[in-house]
Amino acid sequence: MCFELGGPWTLGLVTVVLTVCAGEMFSTLPHADHRPQYRPARFPGLVAVAGLAIAPYFQRAFAYPVIFALLVIVLLAWYSFVDLKASLVSDLGMTLFVVAYVGGLGSFASLILGLGRAGQTGSLSNQGIGVILAAVMVTVCYDVGAFFTGKQFGRRPLSKLSPNKTLEGLAGGVGAGIVIPTLIVGVGGIHPVGTNLSTAFTFCLICALMAPVGDLCESAIKRSLGVKDLGVLIPGHGGVPDRFDAMLFVLPTAYFMARLLQLGAPKVF
Repeated sequence: MCFELGGPWTLGLVTVVLTVCAGEMFSTLPHADHRPQYRPARFPGLVAVAGLAIAPYFQRAFAYPVIFALLVIVLLAWYSFVDLKASLVSDLGMTLFVVAYVGGLGSFASLILGLGRAGQTGSLSNQGIGVILAAVMVTVCYDVGAFFTGKQFGRRPLSKLSPNKTLEGLAGGVGAGIVIPTLIVGVGGIHPVGTNLSTAFTFCLICALMAPVGDLCESAIKRSLGVKDLGVLIPGHGGVPDRFDAMLFVLPTAYFMARLLQLGAPKVF
């Protein structure tokens, strides 16, 4: 629905998802298997994530150094004058990590939408929406393909980071993330990724290869923290970060692929 309503509505969806995702991670950290326990600066961290979700839409890449510089200053003041019981270096570093991981990577969706405004001829014609839609398709197809293929045919473990994942699941997920979105986007002519079949295939191929990297990296984070999930909002599936782990790596990849393939008519990426 938000995709159909245009860039501002899509931006709103991105902001909500990233803020909730960061909020779940901040709530999980105090319960992590770490001594002393982490005390992330939840309020400034969430404000920074929301800022990263919104600012690139208007200021593009210029927003990043400003937000991160302000965040470091605010966090130093926070741990020096507000939360005196915290361990300044480790807790500040963990807060920065969550902001960079969720806000920094996820905000590429806003950056894509911001660049898409350059070729916009109407309120509903932001070409960045097509790029994000293709990225979402790749991620969803990868997740679903990996789950069902691994469940039915999985035999060989993929990595110690995530014992339940298998090589068969990886192959099935990547294959589904390439073939199905390529057909939908390419044959359906979803602009601007679907300008031709070869462009759609190249875009989906690279994005699908990055999806399992994001999946495994999130597993490494959870193993390091000693937690099973990074949230609890989705019963039986962990939290929002556990559902968007692959997407956080696919979005930056989609941005760089859009630039590399020079997508847009007129060219805006």
